Order: sequence, then structure tokens, then C-alpha cells
Amino acid sequence: MGLILTAMVVVLIFVALSAARYVTFDRPAESEASPNRSTYNSGPTGIKAFYQVLENSGRPVGRWRQSFRQLELDSSHTALVMVGPFDHSTLRDSEEIRALERWISNGGQLLLISRDLQFSLRGGPLRMSAPAVPSGEAAVDPDGDRYILQPTRITRGLRGLALTHLASRLQVDPLPLAADDRLSRDENSVPESDQETPLDDLVGPFAAPITHLGDDDGAILLDFNFGAGRVLLLTDPFVVANNGISRGANLDLALNLIGEIYEPGGNSQQLILFDEYHHGYRNDTNPLITLLRGTPWPLIMFQAVLFMLLLGHQLSRRFTRPLPLPAIDRHSPLEFVDSMAGLQQAAEARDLAVENIYPRFRSRLCRYLGLSTQARDEEIFTRLARLKPEVANDQLRQTLAECELILEGQPVTDQQLVRIIGSLRSVDAALPRTGMGLHRDG
Repeated sequence: MGLILTAMVVVLIFVALSAARYVTFDRPAESEASPNRSTYNSGPTGIKAFYQVLENSGRPVGRWRQSFRQLELDSSHTALVMVGPFDHSTLRDSEEIRALERWISNGGQLLLISRDLQFSLRGGPLRMSAPAVPSGEAAVDPDGDRYILQPTRITRGLRGLALTHLASRLQVDPLPLAADDRLSRDENSVPESDQETPLDDLVGPFAAPITHLGDDDGAILLDFNFGAGRVLLLTDPFVVANNGISRGANLDLALNLIGEIYEPGGNSQQLILFDEYHHGYRNDTNPLITLLRGTPWPLIMFQAVLFMLLLGHQLSRRFTRPLPLPAIDRHSPLEFVDSMAGLQQAAEARDLAVENIYPRFRSRLCRYLGLSTQARDEEIFTRLARLKPEVANDQLRQTLAECELILEGQPVTDQQLVRIIGSLRSVDAALPRTGMGLHRDG
């Protein structure tokens, strides 16, 4: 009854804890208001389908799960894809963004797809404005081809683009005037050469912006050089999302963008890297914690510990009366034989030795001769004279007679006992071991 009640209480506690926390083990509903743009996500807002398309097409793809500082040190990779939104906690470090800038300016190719510029590049006079749409869901624009502004390698062959009304617009501010032009307009202004520039660690500033997709409100796909590198900025992640990549010409646009940042036939070790570090998948964290992320594992661990404590408490209680521990005989058979022999010798119980040996010898001899164990001595010797004449002698007859007398109570000395036992052993040794129950007539 105690075990049953304890199990019922444990079940009730687990149900109450789960109800109190409203824990659901189903995947939370994804929407454009809170998307998850990871290549590990197979939901509608993830980009796992795009990653697998590139993988199956033979393009070398990989996931980047380290800081941009490490990317700056690794010169074998020059193509990076970032799809936002990102984890804000990973972009608070300004050195992280500066490392990305240096990597691009040294020849890196960046494809940035996001509706929100969560970080800005130095020297890039970009402004992003979100469109005023009544709904937060990704409503597809039926006339997506009107955003194609000019024929380029990226827009080549695109027919039936499926862009959404949520695509942000990019405006490029005019670059600052040269120092000589500013002096001609204002003699009191300070030449730029005398000012401290924040771009001294870059190869070159933001330059040569090209708008591939856009309208009167701004650019949707912008392409510009950054130092010796290049940045492609697309403001509609629906193009590469799982729920949008198969719509219209979105896949063609996505493949054209990848073709701009990666050229096959170059460095064999170069990969098209998808940034996962800024989505929370990092190599510097415990893989087990990453695996359990998004699951109610703290509650599961608490319930498991509580169950183990209750189970240990219940098992530590005594169920019935105490039972004595089993007595284990620690004596060996030789010790037993030695102790019994010592007792018989001390008690001078020589007849016990004859009582232990003689009946077994007589029983084996009768089985060998094919006689009953109750056979008389004359029958035994008659049959033995035919089967084993060398054994049937007067000494054996006398030994058997002495054994019968000793069993009836006649006293015996140690010398007589040794002689009797030796005679029985010699006859027993002469009998064949495989002759048990052997019977021959004639």
C-alpha cells in the first residue's frame, strides 16, 4: 500500500508541475514576426531547404559556428551567407562587427539577407525603412517582376519573382564631398586629411552601389564593394525561406546570388559558409545544451530528481519484520573431512570407518557381479571366482567376515583397521571402472 500511494503522489506532483508551467512539447508556431532563419530549422521560416539544395547540387557548403574573429584569421573561406534576424546578444560586441569588416575588406564576399539592419558597416551610408503593411504575415506581391530595375547577372532569366510586401527598402546616402570641394564651398572647414578617419584598418570604403531590385521607395537588392570585398544585401528573407524558395523564380534568384559570391574552380578548401554563430549555435557552448535548447529540460530534470528522491526514501523504509542474514559456510570440504576424522580418532570410533567404507564396497562389488546387494557371501565368491579368479581368495573372504563382525560390535585395533581397509581398496582397484552392472553367464 505504501508503494502504491507513493507512486500515485509522484504522478499527481508531475501532473501539477506540468499544468502549472503550461508546458507543451510541440514546436511553437513560426511566423514572420518571430522567424528562425537557421539552416537547422525545417519549419516554414527556416532555410534548411536552401542549404540542402546547395548541398545536393554539388556546391561545397558548411555552417560557421565560431566568432568572426576566427573567420578573419581563416583565409581559406571567402563566401559567407547571413540570414537575419540574429541573436542580439551576439552582435553587441563592436569588435565582432569590426572583424567582419576587416574580413570583407580583405576580399571576403558577403550575402546579407535581412529585413532589419541590426549592425552597420563603417563607411556604408545605408538607411533601411520598413514598408507600412497592415499585416505582419508574408503576403506575396503578385507583380514581383516590376522590381527588376536593370538586366544584370543576378536578374538574368528571372520571371515571376515572389517577393513579399514585407521587404524593406534601402536608401543610399550620397558620399561626403572631397576635401578640395568642401574647401571651395567653405573656407573655414577643416580638410578631411586633418581629421581622424575610422577606416584606417580597411582596404577601402563603401563604393560603387548597384541596385538590382527595387522601386521608387528604395532598393530591395543592393550590391556594393567594400574595400577589396563585396556585399550583396537582400531585404526579403522570404526568397530563401522554406515556405518561399519554391515560389516563382525565388530559387533562381537565390542560386544567382550564390553564384555571385562563389566561383567554382578556385580554392578547393573554400566553402559557402552559412552563419549559425549569430543564431545561437556556437562551438564554444556545450553541445548537449544546444541540443536541449527549446525543450523543457529544466522541468524534466527537476521531476527526475524528485522521483529519485521519493523512490530512495520509499526503498529505504522497512517493508516487513527484519530477517536474519544467511549463514555462509566458509569451511572447505577438506576441512570438514579432517575435522570428522579427528573426531572419530579422538572417540576411537573405528567401526564408523568400516561402516562408511564396507557397505559401499559391497554394493559396488555386487553391481559388478550382477547380484543383488542382499546376496550372501557364498554367492558373491562363486560369481567372483568365475569373473575375477585372481581376486577371489581366502584373504578377501576373511576380510568380509571381519567387516561383518565389526559392524555387529566386535572391537578392532588400528592395525586391524588399516589392514582391512587396505584389502578392500586393493580389491576395489582391481574391479573395472566401466563394469558397473556388468553380468555374464557361463
